[in-house]
Amino acid sequence: MGDHAMEEFRLTVLLVDAFTRTPGRGNRAGVVLDAAGLSAAAMQAVAALVNVSETAFILPAPAQAGYAVHVRYFTPRAEVPVCGHATVGAHYARARALGISDTTVSALTGAGVLPVDIRGSGSGMKIVMTQGRVVFSPPCIPAVRQAVLNALGLDEDDLLSGLPVQEVSTGHSKIMVPLRRTALLDALKPDMTALTECSRVTGCNGFFVFGFNGGDDEALIRPLKKSIFPVFTPKTCSPQQLA
Repeated sequence: MGDHAMEEFRLTVLLVDAFTRTPGRGNRAGVVLDAAGLSAAAMQAVAALVNVSETAFILPAPAQAGYAVHVRYFTPRAEVPVCGHATVGAHYARARALGISDTTVSALTGAGVLPVDIRGSGSGMKIVMTQGRVVFSPPCIPAVRQAVLNALGLDEDDLLSGLPVQEVSTGHSKIMVPLRRTALLDALKPDMTALTECSRVTGCNGFFVFGFNGGDDEALIRPLKKSIFPVFTPKTCSPQQLA
């Protein structure tokens, strides 16, 4: 057997929990603060090793680029255009490392250049992400709608009347599945193989299954909490945990 060259490198990967002040809660992302010089293959290998739903890689912007940083996002199996919690985690980690506060950072992503607001400083810092333009696709055709319900183990009666099962995107598309009761979320037992096939057929990157909270709750909706919210690219399945 001939000798094969192997790319060797050493770098630091931070694990950042977004949407929480408690370590181990919220939504965890991997963050590489200095990904300069890493190839796409190397980023993919790192993301696979880190094995969280998404890992963000921060790259320097070329001179006079019109944006401050370039951020690429990888699941353990594929690159995706953008990721909300990984954006929050990446800019929090970068701001803490550089001592940045009270400013707006423009970041190039696969969904275009997006502004990210850094508010405050230190452990009380807040990151506010502005997403891309919202695009609503037509409601799913009956055959796709039924296939999604079957894959999620749901019936038509489980859906909230008056709202469609529909693909929506701000740069990284999801099929929205509105349920009539939040209690249905914890009882779901989705067929991941079937959902992967739904993703392949629709070309959509994932499924967002949610129910509406009561009027006294400060959060309008409640998404899935267990590791049964699949985030897919057409050829990739990567379960994402929400808390």
